[in-house]
This record gives sequence, structure tokens and C-alpha cells, in this order.
Amino acid sequence: KQSVPIDARFLTADHLEGVYIIDNDNKALKYDKEGQLIGRYTDDRYGALTSIDATSPFNLVLFYQEFATVVTLDNQLNPRTLYKLPSLGITNVSAVALSDDNYIWFFDTNESRLKKINSKYEIIQQSLNLNSLLEVEINPNFMVERDRKVFVNDPNIGILVFDIFGNYYNSLP
Repeated sequence: KQSVPIDARFLTADHLEGVYIIDNDNKALKYDKEGQLIGRYTDDRYGALTSIDATSPFNLVLFYQEFATVVTLDNQLNPRTLYKLPSLGITNVSAVALSDDNYIWFFDTNESRLKKINSKYEIIQQSLNLNSLLEVEINPNFMVERDRKVFVNDPNIGILVFDIFGNYYNSLP
């Protein structure tokens, strides 16, 4: 077992035992299971890096909440796709996740909708307005797609469960 002394503000891992860190200098760092640094990515044009989705170690999703921007990277931390959501009029996004078909789920806080976008900037799935549907304000901080369901965490409500078309199923406390 290895330990790596590092100041970090975010940490996650993939199923191949890769570890991803956002350090205090706004760099995304990738370590192997032996604790060896094997890659780094930095791009300060979009503000502070908020999170990394390592659901697929071959298609990493970096989220910059301040500018509602998503960057996907390959397994060597080379940029692949850039999603500037404000170009669609979407300026307030609270969480993002990789979908099983390698598109991007995100929560549009202004419209209170879970949305899915493809690489052509087309919104291909979206939920109903959840504030109206659930009669409570939704503000998620994490989401993930697993087993043909999308799980959206709101610390004040619990986990909201959706199907892969953005239809709301239920909430788990």
C-alpha cells in the first residue's frame, strides 16, 4: 500500500484502480494503484475545477461549475470534447455525470431539470420541472448513471432516481 501526501479538494477513483485528484492549484492529477503520478491536466480558462467523473477511465468528465463548462478527457488526460453550456443559454449547472452512451447528464438549476446533451450540443433527454413536480427546490451536488438509472443527490432531500430518459421514479431518503 502506498500513500501520497497531497493537499486536495476532490478525490475519486475508477474501477481500474486509478485515482483522480483535484489539488489546491486547480490541477486534475491521475495516480495509478501504486501511487505513481501518471498524468495531469490543467485549464484555468473555465474557473475552478469542481469535480471529476471517473465512471469510465477512458472518458473522464471534468466539470467547471463557475462557467457551466464540461471537458471530457481520454485515459491519458488529453482533452476530447468541450461543452460550453452557456452557448445553449444554460448558465447555472449544479452537477454533471457521464451517461452510459458517453454523453453528458447535467442538472439545469435555473429550469430545475435533469438534462442530457450529445456531442452536437443537442439536448436529447430532459425531465419535467422538478421544483413543480416535487414541490420543493432541488439543488443537487452529485449524480451518476448506473444500471440504466440516473441517481441525483440533493443533500437536503436525498437521492432522486430517474430512468435513462429523464423520467422521475422516486426519492430515497
